[in-house]
Amino acid sequence: MPLKVEQPGSDELEMAGQRMGKLRVLVVDDEALIRRALSRALRPHLVREAATRNQAESLLRAEPFDLVISDYCLVEESGVVVLQMAAKLQPMARRVMLSGSFPDDLIDWLDCGLVEQFVSKPWLRSTIDEIVSVVAQAVGRGRANESDRE
Repeated sequence: MPLKVEQPGSDELEMAGQRMGKLRVLVVDDEALIRRALSRALRPHLVREAATRNQAESLLRAEPFDLVISDYCLVEESGVVVLQMAAKLQPMARRVMLSGSFPDDLIDWLDCGLVEQFVSKPWLRSTIDEIVSVVAQAVGRGRANESDRE
């Protein structure tokens, strides 16, 4: 009889991540190699991947995220739509845009807070590490404040 291994659900992953101080990150890019490379760069955090806006929306509706990283140029539509959706569904999640080019409206998106940080492709590992560090500090402060209120 084969051994059945139960996979943890998103609730169990979330609770485990909070206990261990790991960030919950959503990576949205239509290129599988980019998603995998970012997921590796973001280890040991809890990373979910989406290739499309629809996949990203499903994940954003189902799970909480601390950080959303979206490519600007997705096959179906602009990654700006993904970040707008993230801002609406999970306003506390930090939002980062990734792109191989400099979008014309980037300054406006940064000024209004839709995009909190821009990372150009190819990225440096140190840039990803810095973003994670800043987000982890902010999330840590938020979680500490929540604990103080309980």
